[in-house]
Amino acid sequence: MAGDFMKLLRLIAPWAPIPLFAENLRVRHGLVSAVMTRHSVSESMTGSIHDFRQLWNMDYLELFGQSRTGRPLAVASIRHGNVFDLANAAIIEVAGIIGRHSPLSVNPKTATALRETVVYVSLVTPTDPASDLSRLSDSEWWASASLSVSEIVFTVGLAILVARRGLEIGPALLICIAVSHVLTVALRLCVEPIFRNQTTAESDRVETARRDAALDIHVIAESWNSSKISIVCGYSSQLHALTNIPVRTSRPLFLKWLCRVLAVVLTTQAALLAATTNAQGNERWSTLLWLAVYSLSWLLKKGLHLLIGPERVLEKQPENLQFMEPLHFSGRRAALIFISMLPVSPRANRWAWWDVFLPDNDRRRTLQEELEGSPKFQAATRWKEQDGDLSNEGASGIKLSASSSDQLDEAIEVLTSPACKEKLKQYLDIVCPTGPSLPRTTIA
Repeated sequence: MAGDFMKLLRLIAPWAPIPLFAENLRVRHGLVSAVMTRHSVSESMTGSIHDFRQLWNMDYLELFGQSRTGRPLAVASIRHGNVFDLANAAIIEVAGIIGRHSPLSVNPKTATALRETVVYVSLVTPTDPASDLSRLSDSEWWASASLSVSEIVFTVGLAILVARRGLEIGPALLICIAVSHVLTVALRLCVEPIFRNQTTAESDRVETARRDAALDIHVIAESWNSSKISIVCGYSSQLHALTNIPVRTSRPLFLKWLCRVLAVVLTTQAALLAATTNAQGNERWSTLLWLAVYSLSWLLKKGLHLLIGPERVLEKQPENLQFMEPLHFSGRRAALIFISMLPVSPRANRWAWWDVFLPDNDRRRTLQEELEGSPKFQAATRWKEQDGDLSNEGASGIKLSASSSDQLDEAIEVLTSPACKEKLKQYLDIVCPTGPSLPRTTIA
C-alpha cells in the first residue's frame, strides 16, 4: 500500500508547482515589497513568459503604476471635487488599500439588500522621521536582514547537498531561488522610492489640521457602478503623493538591469519546472523539493511579520496605515452619506465628487438640501469638535423624507459604532490633536 502511494506521489510530483510558475502575481508584489519596505524579507518569486516581457522592458517610471488586474482605476478627491486615474496602483494594492475581501454581512438589513455596498476605509497618518532609529540600532531591521542572509545560505547549502546526491534539476531550481533572493535583497538595500510633496507633508505633520493642514479623502473604485468602494483618509499632500503623482525610484539604471537579470532567472526556473514533467528517476522529486523551499520562504516571511508586525509598505514615505473592518450598507446612498461625514477640509463644492456616482438631478439635489439642513448631519461633520451630539435632530431642522432619514440614520449608526468611532478617534488624535496649547513650529 505504501509503495503504491509513493508511486502515485512520484507520478504527480512534477505537476504540483504548475499553478505557481504559470501565474504572475508574485513578481510585481515582490518588486513593490523590496523597494518599499525596510523591515521585511522577500518570499520566493515565480514567473511566466508574460513576466519576462514586463521585466525585460521595465520602465522605472511605471514600476508601480499597474494593478494586478491591469485595468485602470479612478480616484475622486472629496476636498477638490475632481476625478483622476489612479497612479501607483501596485503600491496601493500591496498596501491593502484596495483589493481587500470582506466577510459576509451579519446585519440582516444589509445582507438582504438589493444593492448592498461595502466600504473599505484606510487611514493614513504621518510619522516623525526623527523618531526612526538608524539601521545600526534597529533590531527589526537586523532581524529581517539576518533572516534574508540565512535563507540564501540555507538554499545554497541545500543545493550543494542535493547535487552530491546526483540530482541536476533540483540543485538548479534551488540556485534560482537563491539568486532571486540575492537580487531582491540588493533591490531593498540599493533602491529607494522617491515621493513628491515631502516638504508639504512634513509641514502638515507639524501644523496638523487644527491649524492649516488640509485633510482629504480619496475614493477609489474599479468602476463608479461598483458595489465595493475603497477610501483612504489623510493629509491632502500625502494622499496626492500616493494616488495622483507617480512614485519614482533612485538608481533607475541599476533597477533596469536587475529586473532583466531577474527575468532570466525566473524564466530559467519556469523552464526547469516544466522540464521535470518529463524527467525520469529521482529527478521527478525536484519539483517537490522546490515547492518545499518556496513554501518555507513564504512561512518565514509570515512568521517574521507575526513577530515584528505587518509589512509596512508605506514606511519609507514615511506613513502609518490603519484599516477599519469592511463597512456594509444597504445601498449606495447610505454609503455616500457616510463618506461625506468623514473628516475632510473642503475646498470645492461639498457634493462635487458625487457626480461620478449619482446624476445631478432633482432627486439628488433634494437629498443634498435635506442633509445640509439636518442638525444630525451637520453635527456629524463637525469633526474638529469630536463630541457632536447625534442623538436628536432638533426642531429647527428641515424635515427629511422617509428614505433620506433612513439612509442618514444608517450612515450615523455605522459612524458611531464602537469599532469605527475608536479608529476615527485615534486618527483625529494624530491629524487634529485637541491639546490646550499647540506651539507653532517653523519648517526649515
